[in-house]
Formats: sequence, C-alpha cells, structure tokens
Amino acid sequence: MAKCNGFGAPFIVYVILTIIGLIAIIFTNNAFINILMPTPSQKIKYILGHLLINAFWAAIIYWLCSTCHQYWAWAIVLFPIIIGILVFVIGFGAVAYEVESKPQRR
Repeated sequence: MAKCNGFGAPFIVYVILTIIGLIAIIFTNNAFINILMPTPSQKIKYILGHLLINAFWAAIIYWLCSTCHQYWAWAIVLFPIIIGILVFVIGFGAVAYEVESKPQRR
C-alpha cells in the first residue's frame, strides 16, 4: 500500500490561496469592505473567523491527502473556485443582458 503525504498538492494550493485571501482582506480598503467592517476590531474578528474556517478546511484537506484521497481533496479545493467563476459569468451575463435590453436615453 502506498504511503500518502498529507502535505500534497491540494493542501499546498489551499494554503497558498488562503494566504492570498488573507492578504487581500488585510490590505483592501474600499467602500464595500468599510460598510461590512467599519471598525478595526470588526476587521480583526472577520480575519480570525476566516482563519478558523480555513484551518478547519485545511485540516480536512490534509486528512484526505494523508489517506490517499487526492481526488476528493482536489474537489474540495476547486469547488469554491468553480462556483465563483460560474457566479461571476452568470452575473456578468445578467448585467450585460439588463443593460442591452434597456432603451437608450438620448
């Protein structure tokens, strides 16, 4: 039986994406973020919650990699990315359709 490494490619990719997401949360300063988290303490709570959730999923991905379930680990890593792309494409299409169907004001 092959010995599997918990620090497989899905785990490493997930950790890298988590770090990129945390950096984006920390350094983003736009109106939407300011509405959601107007005070620094709320931003810290959000970051800690984000870390807790990501640590939970990282533990699951590590366990899947260590038990040779690479397929399921990749599925967990890629599922949110695929859903995000679908939401973006569908949302962009809906906005484009809405803009196209409105009569132009002159």
